[in-house]
Amino acid sequence: MEKENVNKRGNEIGKTIIIDSDKKVLELISELPTTSEGKSHVVKIINGAKLHFKKEKGEEKTEAILPSRLHLIIENGALEIGCGMTLTIGEGSEITVSSTGWIEGDGTLNGKFTHINAPMKQVFYNGLDVGGNWSNGRIYPQWFGAVAYDCEAPSNPEYSSDAIMKSAKMAGTGEVFISRGFYILDKPIDLDCGVTISGEPGLYRNDKFGTILIAELNYSQIDWKITMKKPEDDSSEEVKKEPEYDKNGDCVSAEQPLSNYLFRINIDPNNMAWKMGYPPMCTSIRNLRIKNKTYPDRDNDTKLYIDPFDKLLSCVLAGDSTAFDNVIFDDFGQAVRYVDQYLDNKRVTNCTFYCNPPGYTGTLKLYAFDLGFLGDGVLFEHNAIHDGIYNKGLRLSNSGGASVNANIINADVLIHNCLGVDFSENHIEERHTIRINSSQASLRNNFIWIGNSPSVMVYADDYQNKSIVTMSGNVFRFIDTVFYTRIEKDENNKDVIVVEDDMPSNEAFECAAEVAVDEFSALDISNCFRYWGGRGLGGTQVSGIHISKMEGVDAFMPFDEFNNFSYSLSQRSTISGGFEIDGRFSVDSVPASQISPIAMLNENVLWRGGNGEYSYTAQVLFDAPREIGLDAVDISFWEASGSKGNVNVEVNQKGVLINLGKSSGRYLLRLVRMRSDDLTFKYVDIPICDTTYLYDNGLSVNGFKWTDCDDWNAVVVNPTLEGFEYNSGKVRVFASGRLWPIGDGWKKGDVVYLPDINTVKAYK
Repeated sequence: MEKENVNKRGNEIGKTIIIDSDKKVLELISELPTTSEGKSHVVKIINGAKLHFKKEKGEEKTEAILPSRLHLIIENGALEIGCGMTLTIGEGSEITVSSTGWIEGDGTLNGKFTHINAPMKQVFYNGLDVGGNWSNGRIYPQWFGAVAYDCEAPSNPEYSSDAIMKSAKMAGTGEVFISRGFYILDKPIDLDCGVTISGEPGLYRNDKFGTILIAELNYSQIDWKITMKKPEDDSSEEVKKEPEYDKNGDCVSAEQPLSNYLFRINIDPNNMAWKMGYPPMCTSIRNLRIKNKTYPDRDNDTKLYIDPFDKLLSCVLAGDSTAFDNVIFDDFGQAVRYVDQYLDNKRVTNCTFYCNPPGYTGTLKLYAFDLGFLGDGVLFEHNAIHDGIYNKGLRLSNSGGASVNANIINADVLIHNCLGVDFSENHIEERHTIRINSSQASLRNNFIWIGNSPSVMVYADDYQNKSIVTMSGNVFRFIDTVFYTRIEKDENNKDVIVVEDDMPSNEAFECAAEVAVDEFSALDISNCFRYWGGRGLGGTQVSGIHISKMEGVDAFMPFDEFNNFSYSLSQRSTISGGFEIDGRFSVDSVPASQISPIAMLNENVLWRGGNGEYSYTAQVLFDAPREIGLDAVDISFWEASGSKGNVNVEVNQKGVLINLGKSSGRYLLRLVRMRSDDLTFKYVDIPICDTTYLYDNGLSVNGFKWTDCDDWNAVVVNPTLEGFEYNSGKVRVFASGRLWPIGDGWKKGDVVYLPDINTVKAYK
């Protein structure tokens, strides 16, 4: 049926054709002008009619193009494109689909900068493929049958994987918008470069949620192994094997199995590499929550693990510089891995990773965010990586310029073979390690929760390519026992200490060293200190840090040449190859007594040593090996009735607080503790940096571990010490009234001045 031309806003719109009964596309084309001549033609489908393009007997034509500037209105009926047929909508055209219209078939509909108007419902049916170029700002997976649920475990769900892939193909370099709700995915999703996948941000509790994708793939059909490549002349069967990992748990295989990733972006299906080489920076995934529920076996009612398993589905394998923003990853073995090819400007911002699936027993730890092998201008900012039980945190490799800034990373970090890395303002809990291997990096103003192994490791690779690291303003936080306790009232309304169920083992409450460095690398230190921490983040009880000499990935020796002077070298010093120290400081005026300590029981620290009666002695040392310091003093314990020289302590009750006074200075404090019932001794050296309070939990003092000793004799020092200068391992001492030196730790280049008797002692 044909209508006369009408004017719209004074402009001629060309032909208007009403289709109220089935009609062939080729017939329609014959009725429309081949050129628009500035006119827009209108075709409207009504009364349940079909405009169809399908294989007819005797016809060989498989492609057709509708004229440009066409407005196709599917009001009540359908556009049908049959198998093997391709219909292209001309340039500048528009398709409007009402709530009672649809497009169906198993052929292909191509746009030529075509715009489609349609409601948020399924528009495309029966496997129709949509390609070409579309001018829509957004494409909706609902058009292809995606279903949003109001819960994460609907019964007999309709899956949305195909719908998302088809909408991404239609979008091209546009946006696929997934509205709020739960979407169930049953297969991996392959995406090309340039598309933006976005959802609605929101909470994840009760009925308040944003866009949440639930991965429920068939676990038994995932191939967890890789296929080993063979030479072309090798006629043997292909061999599959597990990926290989080194002693640090880092993957050293050239490939990973592709089937264990939910999203694969610009990935060649034949190998773990990009499909488009050197892709532009244009792909984006944002404002989603993606949750893994891919189980080896599951009960349809409970959706809980039945059998333990040792592998977890990974989320995204990116073959381009995909930008991730505001994406939450739940219970995946890995959130994002970029392929090991040159990709600049990788960007991950405002993302969160959780991994604590119920019933999981696997031990293989992958990096939550593996930023690939090569690429510059990397930005990893304002993200959160939690747990670190079944996963590592962040891997950065072969990058020339990267910013890792303002993140929460509660898992291990690896910076490998990089130059120009700024690692700053990050928060790291639960005693994890930052490994810096053959890299140049700056660690600035980070909060690092220390444990009983080094928190920062700086070392060269097997070819002695050293690391050069600048550390400034970092907070190494020792979390003491009281962090895992709370105060409650007993039946008599008195405060009692209650120990939390998740309190770790005793080893967590002692620390050997914050940093480890090998003999090839260089480390510049500025204002890096250990901070004691009880409840909360408050408190600035500061001491120097300890460093270990690294003699292998997991072999450490105390760096005594630094640790003995950490009270000042932690403020400013440099360690270069061969463990050479460059640092200078002086003690210009030495009082006869530096401290007047007093001790008491205190609820801010929990006692984890043995029950018993203890006494304490303290001695100020400026140079322990050379026995340069002040006389030892006994520590009195304060009680309401007065003071005494010992104290009784009990396990899981109040520990010991030692108050050094308001102006304690900078020095090495040697504490000695004696147990009265068996006369056993322990000592600990603490690098004091104007510290006021020391907390003894029975295992350590402010994290510095007690060491057994057979007996205790105070270091014999010169009571007339007047000054002390340290210069890169050498010392100059100013004293009077006694011949120096006393100790056996003196070295070539040391000098002792006795001005009162006009004597100079120089070691050659």
